[in-house]
Amino acid sequence: MNKKTYSDSMHMLQFSADFDKKTIEKMEIVARKSEYGPYDVSEKKRFKWQYIAFLALTCAFAAVSIFVLPMLSRPEVSPVKTVDTSAEPSVSETTLDEGTTVSEVITVIDAKQYPDSGMDSMVAPEPGEVRFDEGVLCAISDPETGNKYFFIELHLLADMSVPELGKLKDYLYAGKTIDEWRVLVDLANETYPYNEYNGDFGGNITTAEFEAAIEEAKKLNAEANLTAAIEEYNAAYNTLYPDPEVLRTDALAVECSRLQMLGYDVRLYETWTYFDDGQKKNHTILAGLFTKDELINLRDTDVDPQIAVIVSWVRNGDGIETWNASEWDR
Repeated sequence: MNKKTYSDSMHMLQFSADFDKKTIEKMEIVARKSEYGPYDVSEKKRFKWQYIAFLALTCAFAAVSIFVLPMLSRPEVSPVKTVDTSAEPSVSETTLDEGTTVSEVITVIDAKQYPDSGMDSMVAPEPGEVRFDEGVLCAISDPETGNKYFFIELHLLADMSVPELGKLKDYLYAGKTIDEWRVLVDLANETYPYNEYNGDFGGNITTAEFEAAIEEAKKLNAEANLTAAIEEYNAAYNTLYPDPEVLRTDALAVECSRLQMLGYDVRLYETWTYFDDGQKKNHTILAGLFTKDELINLRDTDVDPQIAVIVSWVRNGDGIETWNASEWDR
């Protein structure tokens, strides 16, 4: 029915003279029934609608509580590595933001079973090269260490030269570079084999020329000149950088961040050593907890081309240090 038809119909209706009075009386009766008696039809319908709405809201709230809130509040937990624990296991604990602790049982190699004769027996690596010292290399070669972790230190042989001085090897003293003085020292001490010397200098050196080079080196007092050249360089360097330890730890921090970005478990680690006065002092190193595969991958793929690295067992002033979960995760 449109508005006009409805309006016309209302005007056509005839009402009795006492219509208003009767209407008021009936409304009062309905009101009293509604207050003290059962609900009328319209009240029942309204009640049912409110009840259903309340149930719907309750269900919605329950759904949010069960499914949505846990997703918002639950911290992300990284998958825990499962490692073979055939030997004595160590427990590494990781504390999450919500205070939840996830423990992983791992086996760390007993480095004392793989001793080495020290880094003095190793040829220094070149930039972009990682070399393992004797003990670590023996552990890598042992098939029993396949599922174990290596607690190792990364010694960085970074180029910390300064533009004002240039690189140590190129520093000029008494007409020769420090690298040239080193060659002369080896010749004077007769610790530079002919075949090696010949190969390093083009392969066309005769034995007579080699022997003449030895005699010249002995006359030049090469060892004293090398010592003096290094001392002069270091004095100038220390003037520019009075605290070289800052440079060393800065280099460690940069490399630590790079390796962490690649997914390795490395960190700046506080150990201790004896200094000149014989007292124990804290010493910052770059340490890591690596699997065998990770060490090999670091050597073959992820090395920084600007840095030479020697990998050895972590040591303190008394020797090889044992990995400790609480120290590692502090």
